[in-house]
Amino acid sequence: MSHARQQIRDAIIMQVTGLPTTGANVYQSRVRVFDTLPCLNVLTISEDLDADNSQMRGIQARELQIDIEVRIKSPLNLDDSLDTIAVEIESAIADDSTLGGLVKFIELQGTEIEFDDDLEQPVGQMTMRWLCLYLIDSGNPELIIS
Repeated sequence: MSHARQQIRDAIIMQVTGLPTTGANVYQSRVRVFDTLPCLNVLTISEDLDADNSQMRGIQARELQIDIEVRIKSPLNLDDSLDTIAVEIESAIADDSTLGGLVKFIELQGTEIEFDDDLEQPVGQMTMRWLCLYLIDSGNPELIIS
């Protein structure tokens, strides 16, 4: 088994792998240099305990923030390309908004877009912030409660 966070991150990676624009270029790394663009990078950013949803003894509700970073290099309109990838990601996650029963919900919290035109081809980066609510057995961080 693995920690609930890893199970959720892995499920998101599976859902966004094979999208039309980014294909198999999906990573989970904080330090990787991304040679193959366009690509996605899935990161676990933070986790908070949700006392309002932890009403039963032995069950812990957690709110997990996952970022999906999109990186693309293109001589064409970067805004349009990033928006196309955003549609692909949002649709893929909407296809199973419980990630196979691992989370109670996952929802988009916000998106940030940046550009770097100092390179030979402009590079765009979009970060999509997602919030997941899930329940675990408070004595076992690997056991997700459906």
